[in-house]
Amino acid sequence: GTLLAVAGQTVEVRDVATGKVLHTLEGGARARGLVFSPDGTLLAVARYDGLTLWDVTTGANTMNAELASNQSRTTENASRHSR
Repeated sequence: GTLLAVAGQTVEVRDVATGKVLHTLEGGARARGLVFSPDGTLLAVARYDGLTLWDVTTGANTMNAELASNQSRTTENASRHSR
């Protein structure tokens, strides 16, 4: 591919050949994984609490998916196993 995605406080989509930042996307600080679609038009940004899809040609957010919280379930299971 010709694009590179880098997560910091934001996610930067860069042109590999020039190093130029093409798009700066929100949500980089919580990013846990980045992957381009096979055709290179979308970037998926995985977070602990969900997933965001970005159109890398326009920089537009195309989808947000939030995961249901398992906080109480995890705490309950941890308490049960610590006895």
